[in-house]
Amino acid sequence: MFNSFLLACSALAVLAVVGRPAVGQDELHPLAAQIAEQLGEHEGPFVMLVTFTVAEGQGESLVEALEIAATETHKEEGNLAYDLHSDAQDGSKFLLFEKWRSLADLDSHLKQPYLVDLGKKFDSILAGPPELAAYVPVEE
Repeated sequence: MFNSFLLACSALAVLAVVGRPAVGQDELHPLAAQIAEQLGEHEGPFVMLVTFTVAEGQGESLVEALEIAATETHKEEGNLAYDLHSDAQDGSKFLLFEKWRSLADLDSHLKQPYLVDLGKKFDSILAGPPELAAYVPVEE
């Protein structure tokens, strides 16, 4: 189910490495390419929001899986924020707030080996494909 989502999105991560061949270091990871399309001409810092809906009873499994990813992600130089939030009304919905210094930093992040393990866990945890959205700072 998620492999078809990844193909349809040309791609998370997080996420997109399940059942896919290795991505070369010179080409953009499919999810980075998807975000690049959303960013258009923007260069520099941006926010990426990833929304998840978990399968029944899988909320704690998602939290545990993303805690491991967060520990490693916070060590990455280009990562400015990587914070998981839960919906105040619906325990099956989560939002991952990510802030990156650049698209190149996100691309490097998506190619990290620990995300392969995370992606493999998502098939049993998520009720549907995650949604991705990119936001850029408002210029003053």
